[in-house]
Amino acid sequence: MATPGGFGSAEEVTDEVKDMVVALQEAIQESLSKEYDTFDPVSYVTQVVAGTNYLVKVHVGESDYVHVKIHEPLPHKNEAPRLMEASSGHDADTALHVAWVETDRTSLGCRGTLVAKDPV
Repeated sequence: MATPGGFGSAEEVTDEVKDMVVALQEAIQESLSKEYDTFDPVSYVTQVVAGTNYLVKVHVGESDYVHVKIHEPLPHKNEAPRLMEASSGHDADTALHVAWVETDRTSLGCRGTLVAKDPV
């Protein structure tokens, strides 16, 4: 569980988180300009803000993984979770982290990549 404003420890994906990520699969694929036959969320960390941010590691086939950042608004807003950022080119050992640097990331048209910090 995350402390307000900070990211918590990595956890195995729950059914609720998996359903949320899979519901955004089309948006994730579109942001990365790639379609995946395999799409299996495996781990995540959360950050409590005005809602919850999720950083999720998704297995997309063979040894390939993507990382996605999803924002789930507070319940009273009656808004669906939305994709904030997506990053490709990761493997099983690439850790999730909140800092992005410019190379391969796609975020509203920007490029960059996730920087590994805490093992996930």
